[in-house]
Amino acid sequence: MRIAFLCGGLEAGRDGVGDYSVGLAGELVARGHSSVVVALNDEIAPGIARQSERNGAPIIRLARSSSWIERQEWLKRFLASEPYDWISLQFVPFGFHSRGLSWGLADRLSRIRGGARAHAMIHELWVHLGQPFSFRRHFILGRLQRVVVLRLLRRLNPEIIHTHAAPYAAALRTAGFRIRALPLFGSIPSPTPRDIALVDSILATTGVPPEGGFLVAGLFGAIHAEWNPDEALASLIQYAAAQGRKVALVVFGKPGPYGPRKLLRVRERWQREIVVVDLGFVSPAVAGGIIARLDFAFATTPWGVIGKSSAVAGYLDFGVPTLVTRNDGPEVNDMEFAPNPLLVRYAMGHSFDWGQFLLRRQQPVPRLAEVTDRFLYDLQSVAAR
Repeated sequence: MRIAFLCGGLEAGRDGVGDYSVGLAGELVARGHSSVVVALNDEIAPGIARQSERNGAPIIRLARSSSWIERQEWLKRFLASEPYDWISLQFVPFGFHSRGLSWGLADRLSRIRGGARAHAMIHELWVHLGQPFSFRRHFILGRLQRVVVLRLLRRLNPEIIHTHAAPYAAALRTAGFRIRALPLFGSIPSPTPRDIALVDSILATTGVPPEGGFLVAGLFGAIHAEWNPDEALASLIQYAAAQGRKVALVVFGKPGPYGPRKLLRVRERWQREIVVVDLGFVSPAVAGGIIARLDFAFATTPWGVIGKSSAVAGYLDFGVPTLVTRNDGPEVNDMEFAPNPLLVRYAMGHSFDWGQFLLRRQQPVPRLAEVTDRFLYDLQSVAAR
């Protein structure tokens, strides 16, 4: 089978959807399929097109600095020279336009797809889906994005649409689309002993030695403005003190615009009780070493759409118990999207059994092969009709 994945950007470690696409494409190549990943709106790639290879799969980065016409014509020629059975759109609104309003994307894809079948993976829908709007501009933007997304799907007419969050599936089913569940997998590689030793030395220099009696919590990637860790952290401090241990919060990756403010609040409120280690952006190898050393991790994504978080996908692949404190997002009860047992919801105002939670720690079980099996099964079931 020949599959061309289309996403927004492909900067390694800085674009979760791009990393996901490359991981899936590489697994397909390893199984004997032909696959390519094309970034249609890469903000870092120089020139109109930069070709290379990652994870065993060829990748092409079409630069945002070139015009859409140039990118469209380049990709049309490429796909015509090497016809593919499927094009797989890995969609997140802001990946193709700074405000998530990629009006022309539907027409551009219809012009370049040729005779290929279409698949879509919906990583995100419109902003504030199912939530109250705090500002009128958010309401207007969400409505406009909804029009763009639905027009794109109707114009592209994918034979299969996947997503990883029940609220996204419910919204699209209401609009008349058939949706299937497909979870994320982690894109962080398993660390080598050398990677873990490097992480141990880094943490030791920050006052968190590997055998120093710390309960180590992790926080990877974007820290959302609505993340509400205060009650959970206060409870954790009490538990750790009863165990004769200290608490360390290891932060790594891109925290986003709200991260510094959130971390400053934690430092100021629990200056003596919590050691905050902010490592910033790290290589995938170092990220793997950090996750391997965690006792548990925090998620800053709401419970209802926790499946969209690439950081959480990484925790789960490493067998790390993950605590979700946010309950402000949309929720739909759908067993097709049942949460992983490592995910635990923190109930505000109730006691929390930290001992039982920490015992959930498991050996790493990468899910790339499992997700690829399901992806191929769905595509092949359509192709066999």
